[in-house]
Amino acid sequence: MASGADDAGFEWTDLPFQGRGTPKSHWRDELATGLVLLVAGQAIRPSYP
Repeated sequence: MASGADDAGFEWTDLPFQGRGTPKSHWRDELATGLVLLVAGQAIRPSYP
């Protein structure tokens, strides 16, 4: 909740890239891959509306 991802909706993937210039095409894929591992390992627990 503190990250603002819940309020951003489907655009949450843009949040980590803010202030880093033009996003590269592979950044979003790498982000998603890493998050799958964190969720599967229960290191993070996303909220489900």
